[in-house]
Amino acid sequence: MLRQLPDGVDIDQLYFDLWYCNGPIGIVLWLCANGGARSFTFGSCYPIQTFEATALQVDQSDISSEQRRALGASNAIRYLGWMEGLS
Repeated sequence: MLRQLPDGVDIDQLYFDLWYCNGPIGIVLWLCANGGARSFTFGSCYPIQTFEATALQVDQSDISSEQRRALGASNAIRYLGWMEGLS
């Protein structure tokens, strides 16, 4: 996806919703292993879909607690600019 962006884009402010990655359980592990833990955040696509599918992917992934926290809260907190000490 980075190849699709124009030069000079600040990717530190680019986030992706995990809901769009609904698929095999291993996708979350793959994303984290390839540097995605900082760029993705938990999303459910509510009210179109319930949160369980994305929650299952995160829950069943063999990722660190730091990565799990980033996907579940820290990235969203950083994106929204809340509680800067938590990011």
